[in-house]
Amino acid sequence: MNFQQDTVTINNKEGITLVTGRRDPYRNLYMINIPSGTPRTPIPNIMVSAGNAYTIRPMKKVMQYLHATAGFPPLKTFIAAIERNAYLTWPGLNKSNVTTLLEPSPYTAMGHLHMISQGIRSTQPRVPHRHTTNHRISVNVVPTTQLKYTVASDLPGRYPITSARGHKYIFLMVDYDSNYIHAVPIKSRKADALVDGFRTCYKTLLDNGLQGTYVRLDNEASRLLTTYIREQRMEYQLASPGDHRINYAERAIQTYKNHFISTLQGTTIPPRGVV
Repeated sequence: MNFQQDTVTINNKEGITLVTGRRDPYRNLYMINIPSGTPRTPIPNIMVSAGNAYTIRPMKKVMQYLHATAGFPPLKTFIAAIERNAYLTWPGLNKSNVTTLLEPSPYTAMGHLHMISQGIRSTQPRVPHRHTTNHRISVNVVPTTQLKYTVASDLPGRYPITSARGHKYIFLMVDYDSNYIHAVPIKSRKADALVDGFRTCYKTLLDNGLQGTYVRLDNEASRLLTTYIREQRMEYQLASPGDHRINYAERAIQTYKNHFISTLQGTTIPPRGVV
């Protein structure tokens, strides 16, 4: 094979030219025209297949692959989901294999780091605050029967990076009866975007037979959203400012973030701003 600045020549052992080509100035590659009548030599013993759980061996690798596919959940949560038959179609996935073959993943821990990083706040001593008044505190037990057919929704903080489609936030909804958490991306905190997020999440619940009659919302819910909820023949309750106990979507946000961040950490290049 003889390469020149603009041409290439391929010769056999006797020096006879077999084929010539020219360099493409745009792609910077040497292009060779192959006659259409030239027979192709088959390549034996090569089978093309997609990489999936059926072709990965040994079984320990399969368990790691399936754990990553599920989003690196904690092993206890993963086993509980297996026992509830949530992964019946996944090959080889059972409690015995997970218990004996699967080790805890560092990506799982990355999604459950709740403590604030050290060294980012002032170290100056704070002046102790003295309470000058007494406050009455009351406790009320709410029966779980009152939470039947209840859904709750809320909006986590803004995602650190705007997606290629312009999404900046994640709208989250949780169904109390099934304990199912569903989330969809939205582009802003405007009223119409929140209504679209609520409509999309609630449609998923309806498609799976989970119809709600009561909605718990953040205290910043817009009139457009509450109007849409009434059109769906549902009642709603707004959480008090600063009270995160009424809207149990607050706890669902923490669970969703744990799983979501663990999944992001398991990708090839973690997104900027996710720690």
